Amino acid sequence: MKYYLVQYDGNYADEFDVYFHEVMSEAELEEAKDIIGKTDWEREEFYFGTNEYIDVSTEELMENLSEAREITEEQFKVLQELGLIRIGFGDGLNWDSIIEYAYDCVNNDE
Repeated sequence: MKYYLVQYDGNYADEFDVYFHEVMSEAELEEAKDIIGKTDWEREEFYFGTNEYIDVSTEELMENLSEAREITEEQFKVLQELGLIRIGFGDGLNWDSIIEYAYDCVNNDE
């Protein structure tokens, strides 16, 4: 099975950096590209605190997904043992929350 490290690196209001990553299987990565590609977000806000958020577009998220780096099975196992498979930022901001929101948006538009 192939695994990919998908990263996001942004900034909140020029005050601090926002970084999160997730390890996805090839199927999960393709599914993420598919669902985010179906959204029509010009700009979308994703909150990770009381009033902190990142403001991103579908294009930016797709670029991050396209830049995913393949990792070996051995690298996957090391990250898994260290508990670093799904690392978010702040209070719940991670790829899973963005993908879940994309599903909700796409399914509610139909």
